[in-house]
Amino acid sequence: MAEQNAFEFQFIVSGVAAALRYVSAKSCSSRPSPDIFKNPLFDERCGSFGNDPLQFFSKDAQSFSTAPMVAFRSMVNDLSTNFDLTTEELATAYYHFENVIRKLDMKTAPFYAVRPLFVACVSVAIKTLDDSGITVAEISEVLSELGYNVTPSKVGQMECALLSDGLNFDIHSFTMETFDIYKNALINEGISLQPTAYSEAG
Repeated sequence: MAEQNAFEFQFIVSGVAAALRYVSAKSCSSRPSPDIFKNPLFDERCGSFGNDPLQFFSKDAQSFSTAPMVAFRSMVNDLSTNFDLTTEELATAYYHFENVIRKLDMKTAPFYAVRPLFVACVSVAIKTLDDSGITVAEISEVLSELGYNVTPSKVGQMECALLSDGLNFDIHSFTMETFDIYKNALINEGISLQPTAYSEAG
């Protein structure tokens, strides 16, 4: 990420955070969840996925309310910074996230699946775009440092579940032109946000 424009990248981070919040369900009690969301790997109701100081996921939230913008912004920023994500990796991670939702014929993602699903998308994006040969052990180590309750085995299982059940192994070959389209869309989304939105509760 060092070679990227830091200011521009923060707008992309903001855009991804805003997009994730937009597709997060305020309530998922109206109909059964698709199979991938019944998988305990992507269900925070089945156990703690990690530290949650911003109450991104609250077991006590009976209303299933959407997490505050600052929670999404913090999550995306922490993952981007600690994994040193490139624009392509971050855009691809979000693309995978939205692609899963679309393939499941859903307009929103269940609140309890957002964090684990996006983390899995980041992991897959890194593995498919980073030529350093990063391993699941190295990925899980970074995630553990961020406070996520994951092991190398769990990361591997999440990747497999995402690819087989969520994406049906539908990993596209992206061109730089495609990435530019996503990048510009995310930057525009980020610019449209008010600077104070990240510190507000909703």
